[in-house]
Amino acid sequence: MNNFLNKELTSKYIALFKYTTTSYKFLFLKSILTRVTNGESILDINEIVLDIMVEAWYPNQYFKLSFGCQDKISTLFDKNNFEINEKTPITSPKFSEILRKQIKSKIDLEQLSSALSRYVKFRLLTPFFTSELRSRPDSQKNKIIQESALVYYESRRPLYKIEAFSNNIHIHPCWCDFITSHSPLLLSYLQKEWVEFLQKKNPTYQL
Repeated sequence: MNNFLNKELTSKYIALFKYTTTSYKFLFLKSILTRVTNGESILDINEIVLDIMVEAWYPNQYFKLSFGCQDKISTLFDKNNFEINEKTPITSPKFSEILRKQIKSKIDLEQLSSALSRYVKFRLLTPFFTSELRSRPDSQKNKIIQESALVYYESRRPLYKIEAFSNNIHIHPCWCDFITSHSPLLLSYLQKEWVEFLQKKNPTYQL
């Protein structure tokens, strides 16, 4: 991958974190980074929203950190009684596996996907299509982003495209290469932005 393309993708990656009012962008993107690093390129949104819930449990339920009044994750946790085995370390892969199974058994995946990914799967791509979105009403933006990602997939190299009538996102090959080559740095930058977001939502909590 040449330096020009690296610079272009780096600039777009940084732009992904603009205008974040909920936790969804951070957690959605972390799922993408993790899965692409593990060799995946076609991702099931239902699996991503499960990743989001599992990742959110530790800061939201264990440390009781707020994600903001617009965020639905806390409500989803509060409405469902997840049984936590105190003998299983909460930072262990086993705990994440148990929690994931409980979420799948207690929350309908379509309902969960609608609650957590309805907007973020589109709006995360906003930096790639600013000209198309300029002055357009909010109600039209999801459709514009989805259509633009399909039309300009090769020329503008958006992070991914969402096929019509599909629950999958297809990561662009350039982004697959970029993520796998720079995964530690990209995750580190995401973590920094995530901590800053949590600090704003929890100003009296020292992170």
